Amino acid sequence: KKKYEELREKFELQREKMKSEKQNILSLQQKIKILNTKKNSYSKLYEYNKNLVEQNTELNNNLKDSEKIKKEPNGSYSWFCSIDPDYYRKSIRPGFIACIFIAVFLLLFGAVLAWQYHNWEYFLIVAGCTGVFMLIALFFFGLAFSASDPQETYVMSEIYIKSGYGKSSVYLHYTKLKTVIFSRNYIELRGKTSKMRVYIPAEDFYFVKDYIQRHLPGECDIRYE
Repeated sequence: KKKYEELREKFELQREKMKSEKQNILSLQQKIKILNTKKNSYSKLYEYNKNLVEQNTELNNNLKDSEKIKKEPNGSYSWFCSIDPDYYRKSIRPGFIACIFIAVFLLLFGAVLAWQYHNWEYFLIVAGCTGVFMLIALFFFGLAFSASDPQETYVMSEIYIKSGYGKSSVYLHYTKLKTVIFSRNYIELRGKTSKMRVYIPAEDFYFVKDYIQRHLPGECDIRYE
C-alpha cells in the first residue's frame, strides 16, 4: 500500500509537470503568433513608408526643372500664375455688387437722418461721402475688370491650398473637400460652402495634380473634364 501511495504521488507530480509544460507551450505559441502579427504590421508600415518616400522623391524630381513653383522652407509650394480673365471678372463681381449695396444703404441712412432732423444738409454730406466711396470703388474695380492678363498667387501645403494674398486670401482644407474637378487648364476644388479654381503653369500641372490627389479624403468625388 505504501508503494502504491508513492507511485500515485509520483504520477500526480508527473501529471502536474506535463500540464505546466503544456501551458508553457501554449503560452509560447501565443507569443509567437503575436510576434508574427506585429512583424506583418511592421512590414506593411515599412512598405507604406517606403512607397511614401519614393512618391515624395519622384515629386521632388519632377519639380527640379520647374522655375515657377517654389518650395518654401516650411515644406509648402507656392507659385504665381495667369488665370482666365472671364473667371477673374466673375470672381470679383460680388465685391462690386457689395459696394453698390453699401452705397444704397448710406444714401438711405442719410435720407433718414435728414428727415429725422429736418435738415437736408445731412443727406448732402452723406451723399458726398458715398459719391467719393463709389468713385474709388469704380476706379479700382474698373482697373480689375479691364485687366487683360490677371494673375493669382497660390500656396499648397500638406493641409490646405490657399489662393490670394493677405486679408483677401481664401483657404480650402483637403479634409473639407467634397468634389475635385480636374480640367486641362485648372483644378477646381469644392467644399460645402466654398470653392476655388487653381490655375497651374502647364509644365507643372501633373506635379500639382498628383500632390492634391495624394491628400484628398477617401469620400471626395473626383471628376475629369
